[in-house]
Amino acid sequence: MSDLIRLGRVSKIDYESGMIEATYPDRDDAVTDLFPVLSLNDEYKMPAIGDNILVLHLSNGSAAGVVLGPYWNEDNKPAVSGKDVYRKEMAKAQGKAYMQYKDGTVDLRGPAVRLTCSSGAITVAQLLAMKAKVDSL
Repeated sequence: MSDLIRLGRVSKIDYESGMIEATYPDRDDAVTDLFPVLSLNDEYKMPAIGDNILVLHLSNGSAAGVVLGPYWNEDNKPAVSGKDVYRKEMAKAQGKAYMQYKDGTVDLRGPAVRLTCSSGAITVAQLLAMKAKVDSL
């Protein structure tokens, strides 16, 4: 039973299929087959090469499993934390693009933000430019 859940590292990524290979440093860097990454509510965010991950092996042998994903540790600390805090990093580099709820405020950050609906699309930069024109009147 102790071999069902293992700590590994991402060694290869197949982005299109949503699968990765993992290596196990504690097992002479043994490499798994491609395993699917758990899809939480159809969310797509692949871990990066070298990320520490948790792998669940199925009971029918070590050749089948599911990657549960990365976990917090000394090398992978959350950018923010606390009670009633939610943050979703959208890029590997923390702070580059994220959605966050903290202290009663929802913050959406990115190099560019576009709002799109069936009526059309507008960027936050365009909205800010319109605000500047109105403020100057």
